[in-house]
Amino acid sequence: MDEKRPIKGQDTTEVLINGKVYSLSGADGAYIQKVAAFINRKLAEVRTVQGYNHMSDEYRTLLLELNLCDEYFRAMDEMEKMRSSMEDMERELYSVKHDIVGTKLKLEASLKQQEVLEGRCEEWHRKYEELRSGEENAGGESPEGSSIIAIKNKA
Repeated sequence: MDEKRPIKGQDTTEVLINGKVYSLSGADGAYIQKVAAFINRKLAEVRTVQGYNHMSDEYRTLLLELNLCDEYFRAMDEMEKMRSSMEDMERELYSVKHDIVGTKLKLEASLKQQEVLEGRCEEWHRKYEELRSGEENAGGESPEGSSIIAIKNKA
């Protein structure tokens, strides 16, 4: 099988990894470049390990693979922590939304009660004003329809 033949429906991208040019196929050339750059950064990191230059190629490759796996597992652990945190936040959000709905229902009930009480207050105020104006008119003669009884002298 020819190594340089691209996979059908995918672009071929040339990348430089560890000083060598490779032609790689994939749906997204920019992503392939990003992966190659990551591998080169990891290679640069493992080259700083004491004694790296005296290691066999097999041991160098193993060191790179171990570092890549370490980074992968750390990322997976971090992702799991984030997922767990997100689930906790979703539960908290649900609880807050539930509290908001309950508070909204209480507010609506309070507003209805306020309307009723305001109506009663207006009614009592109106009755008070009627009684007050009735007392002012009771100075001798009773106005028609008043419940105040007046006595007239027969002379």
